[in-house]
Amino acid sequence: MSVESILAVTVGSILEFDVPVDSELTLYVGNRQIGRGQAVKTGENFGVQVTRIDPVSIRIDALGGA
Repeated sequence: MSVESILAVTVGSILEFDVPVDSELTLYVGNRQIGRGQAVKTGENFGVQVTRIDPVSIRIDALGGA
């Protein structure tokens, strides 16, 4: 999702994932993979539990620092 799309999320919004609920999600910044995670529910909230972070050099490159 783009930052613009994330900012448009409100109470009652439905977010659809293109993978099964028990699959790992890929975390992106600037269309570049920076890690992986698992969808989780905590109480009435949903989130992503980060399970893997790519090396710092890859994350900096994704942010446009290289």
